[in-house]
Amino acid sequence: MLRTIEGMSSAGAVRYGRLVGAHPKIAAGPRPLETGSTIPGFMVTELDAPHLVVLRGRHRFSRYQLAFCVESTATGSRVTAESRAVFPGLAGTIYRLLVIGTRIHEVVVRRMLRSIVRESGTPTR
Repeated sequence: MLRTIEGMSSAGAVRYGRLVGAHPKIAAGPRPLETGSTIPGFMVTELDAPHLVVLRGRHRFSRYQLAFCVESTATGSRVTAESRAVFPGLAGTIYRLLVIGTRIHEVVVRRMLRSIVRESGTPTR
């Protein structure tokens, strides 16, 4: 899971973060990730690897949290993501329509979940 999250520091993510004024701006802190480590747009605020990673961040249009959880099951593992955000003001409302309304956010999070599953190398349900 941590490699997938660290991969969110791509050049495209950095450019997008600059465009929307994301905070934190850059990847910093210990690697592998620890509480307090950052990637563009997110800070690790809770970490119980390999079971839980909670990320928080903000930018001009939103304040948000993204949590990934890996649970063992009788047949393998279950990976989930929970996303929470507030979108203040008119600009936030428009941003929400563009990102959530068009399902871009859903596509990105599902891609990350598939990557976490591949990274874990375990069967999932």
